[in-house]
Amino acid sequence: MAAIVFQTNKETGITYAYESVSYWDKEKQQSRAMRKLIGKPLKGFYGCCFTLSSIRSAST
Repeated sequence: MAAIVFQTNKETGITYAYESVSYWDKEKQQSRAMRKLIGKPLKGFYGCCFTLSSIRSAST
């Protein structure tokens, strides 16, 4: 099952949105989560609208 998780960087104060997917790790016999970056939420909005342009330009 996938969920959207918001995480704030303490140094910069920027909040990022991640898609979190849970899975079972057979080797360790416990659940784990994989996170995939979705983007930054639009200013003051934590609904379904995200922007990736600033993240993509910063990573290149």
